[in-house]
Amino acid sequence: MRIGFFTYGVNRRWGVRVDGTDLREPLAEAVRPVWEAEEFFRAKPPREREEFLRHQYGGLTALDFGAGRGAAARHFLGEGRGGLWDAATGTTVVLGCVCGVWECGPLYARIDATPATVTWSGFRMPYRPPGEVLPLGPYVFERAAYERALARPLRLREDPLA
Repeated sequence: MRIGFFTYGVNRRWGVRVDGTDLREPLAEAVRPVWEAEEFFRAKPPREREEFLRHQYGGLTALDFGAGRGAAARHFLGEGRGGLWDAATGTTVVLGCVCGVWECGPLYARIDATPATVTWSGFRMPYRPPGEVLPLGPYVFERAAYERALARPLRLREDPLA
């Protein structure tokens, strides 16, 4: 599998592509059953439901990662242990709420890095039952390619899903 990181918008939010597809695309399908159980979601017209699914998550910003050179790289290698990490589940925030406040509705994943690979698995939404894992991944990336992608994120003017 290939990973690609990109930044977009004036705040340079960090986005993720897996094998060339924005992570939010398969995520929309993974969370569909979660939202279909909610009355507010079922009350929306079909087009609004689809827009909601595709646009519920946004990228994290440099301010979210904390200070210091390489903070984003440390974060996406699973080395960050600040507010974007959940010690109870050993998971890291990989996407935040589209509103810009990551805490509003983050997506967590377990990031396991070895000398050869980086694996993302155990995707979850924090406001669901603690053991509930989304049907997404696992994604296994070659570590050297992963680190190259982190070091040179593609810079986009706007959100590619806008």
